[in-house]
Amino acid sequence: MEHSGERFTVTVDYGLEEYKQFVRDFLPQYLESRHGNRNRYWPWNWPVTEKAMMFILVPLIFKWKKSKVGVCEFTFSKSGLTRRSRSGSAYRSWDQVPRVHELSTAYLIELDSGGAMPLPYRVLTESQRALFDSFAARAG
Repeated sequence: MEHSGERFTVTVDYGLEEYKQFVRDFLPQYLESRHGNRNRYWPWNWPVTEKAMMFILVPLIFKWKKSKVGVCEFTFSKSGLTRRSRSGSAYRSWDQVPRVHELSTAYLIELDSGGAMPLPYRVLTESQRALFDSFAARAG
């Protein structure tokens, strides 16, 4: 874990339960932003369907992503962020980050190219979290 006044680096090894929590936190926000209030008459909005998705679909997606990406190393600075993983290295400036969501256990860094990168609070020290907040204010 590197840390200087202008940048810091953290390593993230995601777990399944943590990934499920990201989905539980963000999916309702995402669906509401795209479709307004959720219509409980539609089968995909039924609680039983949501539970089945968390039990079957989310673990499969997590396993696939974990095999593709593996452990991630993030470096954050005033200019942007870099993620290094099994799938390679990617840099995004804060202009390429439309929004950073604060979930119950993590930040979710939304990318303008699609997708998002979760950053669990557990990997950040208090000073890194404050620095991240100052960098993330540049998003959008």
